[in-house]
Amino acid sequence: MKNNVPKTIKSPRDGEEMKLVWHDEFDGDKLDGDKWILFDRMYGDKNVIRSYERERNVKVENGMLVMRSWKEDDGIFSTHKTVTSTGQMSFLYGYAEIRARFPFVRGSFPSFWLQSAPQHRTTCYMTEVDVIEPYFYGYLESGLHRWFLNESPIGFGSAYADEWYHPERYTIPGFEEYWTFWNYDKLPELTEAQKAAIEKFNSEFHTYGFGWSKDEMYITMDGAIVGKFDLTTLTPGGRNNRIADPEDPRVKVVESVTEGADGFRYDAMFINFTNWVGSNFRYKGYGDPVDESFPHTFEVDYIRLYQKPGEGKLFDDHGNGLTQEQATNYRNTESERMKKK
Repeated sequence: MKNNVPKTIKSPRDGEEMKLVWHDEFDGDKLDGDKWILFDRMYGDKNVIRSYERERNVKVENGMLVMRSWKEDDGIFSTHKTVTSTGQMSFLYGYAEIRARFPFVRGSFPSFWLQSAPQHRTTCYMTEVDVIEPYFYGYLESGLHRWFLNESPIGFGSAYADEWYHPERYTIPGFEEYWTFWNYDKLPELTEAQKAAIEKFNSEFHTYGFGWSKDEMYITMDGAIVGKFDLTTLTPGGRNNRIADPEDPRVKVVESVTEGADGFRYDAMFINFTNWVGSNFRYKGYGDPVDESFPHTFEVDYIRLYQKPGEGKLFDDHGNGLTQEQATNYRNTESERMKKK
C-alpha cells in the first residue's frame, strides 16, 4: 500500500492549491472495476495486432498497472484492450498526474490519453487529447484531435472526419537535432552517448501531468511545464486530414466548423491507457523496424487527479455510460461492420 498520497498540491501553472479528488495507486492484485473497464479505444488490422484482457498483456502487480505488448509465435503482435475510465468517471478541468515508465523503443506506441465522454458532450464532435506519446528517438509528443462521428445509440461511432492540431513536443537533452517535425527520411545514426540516453530513459520512471482550465491545457514532465495549448486561439493544423469517405455529405459540415475549440473548453473527458505497437506508421519508411526485445512494457505507478476548489467537476458516470458488457458487444459489432466494408 502506498502511504502519504498528497491530499493537496500546488498547481504547476500558478502555484494555487489543488485538492485530490480521484486517484488510483494500483494496489492489490487486479484492476479496480469501480474505476476502470477494458474496452478497445484503438483499432488495427487483426492480421497485424490483436488486443486481449488476459494477464499476459495487462495486470496489476507490485503496486503498478502493467501493460505488455508481445510478438507472438505466429508473428502477430498482441497487446491489451484499452484501460479506460469510460462509463466510470470523467472530469472537467484540473491536473491529472501519472508516474510511469514508457517503453521507448522502435515500433512501440504507448499512450496516456483522454477523450470527451459522450454523455457530457456539448459539441458535434469528440475531442481527444494525447497527453504523452513517445514518438521518435528522444522525442515525446502531446496532441489534440477533433473527431466527427457517425451516430451511435451508446455514444460511440466511427469517424468520418478528423481535424488535427499541431502538437507540442519535448526532446530528451542531446536529441535536439531530431526536433524536425516527424522527420523519417532516414534512420539516425546515434552516437554511443545517445544510445545510452535512450536506454536510460527506457528504464526510468518519470512523472507526466495534464493541466486543464477553460482557457488552457498544459503538459508537464517531472513537474516542469513542457507544452501549452491556448484554447482561446486554437486553430486546426490540418483540415479533414483523415476522412473515411470523402463523398460523405457530412464532410462539408466539418469544413464549415473549422474554427473554435469549445469541445476542449467545455466537454468532460475520460482517461485511457494503451500500449499499442506502432510498426508501419510510427517509424514509416523503414519496412517493419520493430525492436525485438519483447515484451514492450508500459508501467503506471499511480494516477492522481487534483482540482482547485470551486473550479472543475468530477462526474460519476456509473449507470450513465458503457458497462463492460455493452463495451464488448459494441466492439464486436463494430469489428463485424468494418469487415464488411
